[in-house]
Amino acid sequence: MRLHRLQVTAFGPFAGTETVDFDLLDGAGLFLLTGATGAGKTSLLDAVCFALYGAVPGARGVKQLHCQHAPPGSRPEVELEFSVSGRRFVVRRSPEWTRPKRRGTGELTEHASARLLELSTDTAATGDQCIERLVSSRAQEVGHFLADLIGMTLTQFVQVAMLPQGEFQTFLRAGSQDRHDVLQQLFGTDRFARIEQWMHERSTQLAEQESCARGEVRRVLDTMAARSGTPLPEHLDADRLGDASPDAVRSWADQVVTTARATLAKLHAGCESASKELQAARAAHTDAAVRASNARRRDAARQEVEELTGRQGEAATVADLVEADGRAVRCADAIAASDQAEREHATTRAGRTEALARLEHVATPEGALARIRPGDVTAAELADAARTLRERGTATETVRSRDEARALARTRLREIERSVTEKEQLLADDERRLAELTVALAAARQARDDVVHAVPEEDLQQALQAARARQAAAARIPAVTRELADREEVCRDARDAKTSAQERLNDVVARRLSGIAAELAGRLQDGHPCQVCGNTSHPSPAAADPDAVTDADQARAEEELAATATAHDSAVQAVAGSGRTLAALQATAQGADREGADAQVAALERELEDSRCARAQRESLETRVLALAEEHQEVAARVNDTRTTLATQRQSADTHRQTVLTASAEIADATGCADPDRPWAEILSELVAAHAVVEEVAATLVEDESAERRHDELLARATASAHDQGFPDLDAARAALLPEERRAELTRAHEEGAARLAAARHVLGESEMAEIADAATEQTLAELDRCALALQEAEDAHTRADRAHHLHDDLTDALTRCMPELDAALSVWQPARTHAERASAMALLVRGRGHDNHLQMRLSAFVLATRLDQVLDAANLRLAQMRDQRYLLARTGRASRSNARAGLDLEILDQWTGESRAPTTLSGGETFVVSLSLALGLADVVTQEAGGTEIDTLFIDEGFGSLDADTLDDVMDRLDELRASGRVVGVVSHVSELRERIPTQVRVDKTRSGSTVRVHSLVG
Repeated sequence: MRLHRLQVTAFGPFAGTETVDFDLLDGAGLFLLTGATGAGKTSLLDAVCFALYGAVPGARGVKQLHCQHAPPGSRPEVELEFSVSGRRFVVRRSPEWTRPKRRGTGELTEHASARLLELSTDTAATGDQCIERLVSSRAQEVGHFLADLIGMTLTQFVQVAMLPQGEFQTFLRAGSQDRHDVLQQLFGTDRFARIEQWMHERSTQLAEQESCARGEVRRVLDTMAARSGTPLPEHLDADRLGDASPDAVRSWADQVVTTARATLAKLHAGCESASKELQAARAAHTDAAVRASNARRRDAARQEVEELTGRQGEAATVADLVEADGRAVRCADAIAASDQAEREHATTRAGRTEALARLEHVATPEGALARIRPGDVTAAELADAARTLRERGTATETVRSRDEARALARTRLREIERSVTEKEQLLADDERRLAELTVALAAARQARDDVVHAVPEEDLQQALQAARARQAAAARIPAVTRELADREEVCRDARDAKTSAQERLNDVVARRLSGIAAELAGRLQDGHPCQVCGNTSHPSPAAADPDAVTDADQARAEEELAATATAHDSAVQAVAGSGRTLAALQATAQGADREGADAQVAALERELEDSRCARAQRESLETRVLALAEEHQEVAARVNDTRTTLATQRQSADTHRQTVLTASAEIADATGCADPDRPWAEILSELVAAHAVVEEVAATLVEDESAERRHDELLARATASAHDQGFPDLDAARAALLPEERRAELTRAHEEGAARLAAARHVLGESEMAEIADAATEQTLAELDRCALALQEAEDAHTRADRAHHLHDDLTDALTRCMPELDAALSVWQPARTHAERASAMALLVRGRGHDNHLQMRLSAFVLATRLDQVLDAANLRLAQMRDQRYLLARTGRASRSNARAGLDLEILDQWTGESRAPTTLSGGETFVVSLSLALGLADVVTQEAGGTEIDTLFIDEGFGSLDADTLDDVMDRLDELRASGRVVGVVSHVSELRERIPTQVRVDKTRSGSTVRVHSLVG
């Protein structure tokens, strides 16, 4: 994957639009991303990550990416052009941000958006023109597509392409668990952690199942102990049941069931003996009860016969009443019909009187019922009157349409008159407003024409920006001039000091050379050859002067010269820097002094403000002219419409008035009423009401006459029927009729008396009664009491024995039923206990806690250890290429501290001493080199793990300031190797030495109005 171009707008610290063309940096292969602290170097890397993944590394959220220096309405956006796997894409992303509403006050939230284009070149069709094809414009789809295309997550991409060295120092010195979390996220081995969690959950689940199965066994044992009253032995109690064997549990349960069955056999024998005694008592009680019952029946029959024989007179009277009632019943229907006809005739007579009274109060128009006399009117006369009223109503209905037309015309006339009044008032108001608008529109147009055109505001802003730059440069020139003079003075002093030190060193060297003979003579020893002539005898060695120069004196002189030379070089560089700064400021100021620049800025600011005011004033006047013209046009159109409407409504009102007059005359002629305005519906209503009353009274008179004739006929029939049944008149027949309840009561009493007498005589005639003595009743009752007492005692004894038998039978049956439950519970519990123990051991093993796990490593840590070994191999290849070749990285199985998980700890192998060291013992520079090697090695392994997606553009973020010159040379050699392999490497740093070593640079400058980006090269 290679980056080609990055463009950011209102993003992070960048208020405007800044562009980084990575294609221009490809030729160098190595470039420096530099700038002051906080300028925004890392924000460019954040922009790359945001364009690809819609998120940025670290804790910052995407809602904080809108530049605070940018205008409130400026849309934040990142555009990245890149290529991967031979395909070229452009992705544009915008984070969620808020902007002021275009209308009204308040803010509006703009949602995040994304757009992905694929670029292709069609030479034949377009002549090497680039063709853009839209891949997707939905943020979620763009994210999924890019993640699949690159083959890495954001975390992996940051570790592979950004190489955040500071984080890798943390990774180098982290503990085993922290390193475990990082590697698991990078290599996606969380499935092994899920296996560990599943094993733990499975172990817990099986333990719960074993506990439930053991609880079921415990429940059955408790049930058997509670029902049998036998306590559980100590080896089967709740605390020791888990260690008990199934055979011991079954043995105790079999013993309990055997004891219960023996007890049940004893109770069964006792129950059979009590049953035999109960049967004998029941037989004796039955014989005594039969004898006592016969004696009581005989005495009751004798008493019944005596009582019924004494009531023969009453029975004869009841028989006579029943016979007369029978004759009266045969003529009862005729009598009832006559009585009903009499009641109906009375009802119709009352209705006739009420109807004639209503007829007297009926109101009719024009005296339509004047000939009717309610006192002696007949039904025929009323029928003639009803026909007359119906004819009058039919004639009155003919004026309905004319009356409705008149009412409609009157309603419409009132509405038109009310509307005319309202529109006349509106017309007066609109005419007055039209005159006012004509005057105001003319005045506004004149004021608009009086305003002159403003100078273009963009030209003034550009001129003001250039003038402010000259003002700032002119203001700094005096200070930089003084600084340059001071640095030149310091440089001259440093040069003099260097010259003096050189002279002193030359003097020291000359003096030492002149006294070298004495120095050599001081080293001569008898018997040893001279270093100059080789003679072993030394007759007259040279003597040393008192002020002779030694090695120490010459070393001090050389150190003094080196110090003064360094100071002189620094002073020369400072003078050169001040000179470049002064030249740049003078070029920017363009010869202007401070006062002239200030005056020019003030003049341009006033001119810009006047231009803005003039533009605002003209826009306001133009808006007012347009508003007044629009309102004038609306009011004029409304006046014309109102005048036209008024003329039409006045003509319509005259037409409706004529319609009302004509309809009133026609209605008066048709109804013959003196009042022509009287509604026809009112007259018709009176005629209809009178017609209804007359017809109802006529029907009532006819009904009364019919009821009178029916009553006379039925009365004659009832009288004849009473004579036929032997009654002198209807009243005698009515008196003989008994009520239904009384009739039933007498009949039932007569029949019951006869039946009781026959039954009593039948009992006395039975053969058993002759065998009973007259005084045997009391004896049989006494014997019955004795047998009943004996029977009760036998029943109580049998009940107790039977209850005891049934209770123990239920107990034995329950204990017997518990045995299959116990066997089933044991069959579940035993394998559940085996599985739970095996799962617990496996869970401890994969979690690094079991006694079988000698390494005490978790399964996920064991898998990650292989990945970490690959990372360390790749890192050690780079460490071996360093100049001193001193350190190698190694993984150790020992935990860094007690109670910590082992397997992913790191140690440093010092090849000079052969000893192992902790990463925390490395110096700052050594830590940087080891961390960088580790970062590059991890990048290689993650790239292979992600599917081999090659990252051709890398960034290394900070950390170079801790390196000495030799180590920095080694690091730069490694970076050159990356560049030689075809990659483009960007170093993010503000170290000054790197600015001299890396000529191609991307500089990020920060100002009060936001940061800017520029690309330049120091070569040539």
